[in-house]
Amino acid sequence: MNAEDGSDQRNLSDSTDGKDPAYSPNGERIVFVGQGENEDLLVMSAKDGSALKNLTNTPPVNGYEVRERAPAYSPDGTRIVFYKETFRPHDVDLYKLNTKRTGAKPAIGQITDYPGKEYSPDWSPNGHRIVFYQDTSAKGLRIFTIRPDGTGESRVPGTPPENGPSEVLPNWGPKGP
Repeated sequence: MNAEDGSDQRNLSDSTDGKDPAYSPNGERIVFVGQGENEDLLVMSAKDGSALKNLTNTPPVNGYEVRERAPAYSPDGTRIVFYKETFRPHDVDLYKLNTKRTGAKPAIGQITDYPGKEYSPDWSPNGHRIVFYQDTSAKGLRIFTIRPDGTGESRVPGTPPENGPSEVLPNWGPKGP
């Protein structure tokens, strides 16, 4: 698509069943959330939509669907951070996957495992931290950063938003931390 005027648009997938797209840093791949029975992370060629691959292929948990959302590539393109929502029990945590692993399925690792729900992850420009917001019934919405290995959680000071999650989609500025 032409970024200046929106011309030359083309559909890269066979359907409209996809959301939360994110380009790889080199612009060669697009990761997105597939629609259907389970909302897994899929990746395809940004050039023509070929080489479609399911990255997560997550089975239901306790008979309930699992939703994976908000994928974001690390600045070097070797990892993708996302959140996974499970039901029964209802839980939302951050995960990462290694995009460079050879074989059928990339290595997936859990980053957070807190009583609250963690959403909307984004990498710092240097790839050393991830920003996200947490929603807890006791403390409401708060913004945090964390290292990709799950250590060093730090709350970003400030007033929680008054109008809910629409005001809490944290992302890093171009200069990062």
